Amino acid sequence: VKAVNAEIARRFAEIDERRRQEAATRDLGEPVSEPAPDVPNPEAGVAFRFGEGGLHLARSAAVAGANRETQTKLHARLQGLVAQLLDHSVRASNHHPGIAALVREYASLIDVPFGEIDAIDLWAVGAGLQGYVAAYDPHTAHRTMSGPLEPELYAKLVQVARVHAGFVLGFDDVEKTVERGLRFAQENAEIVAEIGEPQAVLLHELAGQSKWVDAAARELISAIDVAYTQFGWKVAETGYAAFGALKNGLLEVSKAVVVIDDLFTGVVGKGLRKALDAEKILAIAAACFLRDHAVDILAFARPLPELRDWFLYVIDHIEARDRRSGPKN
Repeated sequence: VKAVNAEIARRFAEIDERRRQEAATRDLGEPVSEPAPDVPNPEAGVAFRFGEGGLHLARSAAVAGANRETQTKLHARLQGLVAQLLDHSVRASNHHPGIAALVREYASLIDVPFGEIDAIDLWAVGAGLQGYVAAYDPHTAHRTMSGPLEPELYAKLVQVARVHAGFVLGFDDVEKTVERGLRFAQENAEIVAEIGEPQAVLLHELAGQSKWVDAAARELISAIDVAYTQFGWKVAETGYAAFGALKNGLLEVSKAVVVIDDLFTGVVGKGLRKALDAEKILAIAAACFLRDHAVDILAFARPLPELRDWFLYVIDHIEARDRRSGPKN
């Protein structure tokens, strides 16, 4: 932790020194001239867009594999099982709020026509359900929960988790994402250990941003947060689902903040400016989040060079804009 904080402090010192050098040669009212680094590629997993209403899910129907008939049957089977599991989880919500929250979000994702399913979002939430099945398994030495789960609730949870696994792996995008997540966890043990804590802090904070994250996105992020809080990277799929959602969400927000700021520094037509005004308000709130959580964001990005360089640029951009705007009230 000390090494991470020292590195963050060093990089912020570099930013401050660059600002001092720029201030000696140009008017501080001019925009920062440093070219932006390349925006890192998004991670496999939950996708977002920033626009009207702020950060929202970029949901799209996934393409099923070759056996569509089997997939549609599994979908119908899951809908029935999840309805039963939802009833049991509601009754047990006082004792098991995490399970109840995950089941509630999973039910909302599965209760749509087959052609409208976002299999990646379903996988991300279902990974948490599978984690609970393993954690409460009375027949394994890897059980991590103390005390038994109500037999009927556990039985329904097992049924849903089994059908879920067969269903989501029938989508090509999910199969590739699972493979990538397992490989990432296996090949990057040091990175996983370093990002684990800031990932937990940022994911939880992002789930609570009601001003600029829309309700559907918050609910999905909250469900992923529940699973990550419980299992972290000990379950590779919950760790990677949380990592992808957080990385993609932060990237989409930071791109929007930079782009909207740049548009407002130029000359635009009245119609475009009016449209931008609404997004500008949301982008300012999002920029405050990035600025206020800069230390955790840089700790999360530190072992990933492209991500680190991008967020250093974004945070520098936000702070330079704040300096040009004058002191905060």
